[in-house]
Amino acid sequence: MKKYFQLLVAVSLLSCAEQDFSIDNLFEHANRNVQERSGIYQLDYNYWMAQYLMAYIRKYYEQPKDIEFLIKAFDKSENIELVREVYALQYQLMLEYKNDLKLYCNDSITAIFYKRIKPSNIVAITGYTEPDFDDYEREQFIYKYYDKDGYVLGNEDLTLRYKQERHTIIQKYDELNWIHSDVASALPFIPKYKVFLIEYTPNQGLICLDNKRPIDVDSSPYFKEIEQWLKTTCEKEGYSRMIIPSPIPN
Repeated sequence: MKKYFQLLVAVSLLSCAEQDFSIDNLFEHANRNVQERSGIYQLDYNYWMAQYLMAYIRKYYEQPKDIEFLIKAFDKSENIELVREVYALQYQLMLEYKNDLKLYCNDSITAIFYKRIKPSNIVAITGYTEPDFDDYEREQFIYKYYDKDGYVLGNEDLTLRYKQERHTIIQKYDELNWIHSDVASALPFIPKYKVFLIEYTPNQGLICLDNKRPIDVDSSPYFKEIEQWLKTTCEKEGYSRMIIPSPIPN
């Protein structure tokens, strides 16, 4: 049973308790609850909730804010009806128990408790790591546009425009010493350069998510132009945040 709990489960940094737990002890309680209890503790809920949460994290590239946001996270998705059909049990239980679910996290543990944060009330637990994407996946799929409420919206037209703009800027600074991909290839669908994920917000500017460090745009003409394009786009589209792939010059 333990393997079912090694999938990623709900977390909220805003709701972290200060106490600490042994992960082995919590796994033991979680496995016991699945075997001996029903309702919120049942195996189907834990296993498929983990699947739902992994879908959330791949879409948002971060942990859920809270249960309420988790429930509404896919409401603005084009395939919301399919999502609600696939995760019907999870929606039902999250709505039924949302006022009683407690979220806990520390640097290595993420967990959901029922009513009280104590081992005997553990619903699900796992370690937490950010999604790991290779250069090809980043270049093809990681384009995230957050509205003012924090929901991720799809915008294929904007993704195409960003790729075109980025290509134009890269060509302008082609003489720069770019960091090359570990899987560099002549094939057109494999990125020539190593692909990093960068985040733009109006308040913080550009951040490289791979090392969590701000990007010094004043010392990089390439990123200065990229930041200006992202700033203009956020203002025009009403976005509060954008995460997009980009190469980085040495």
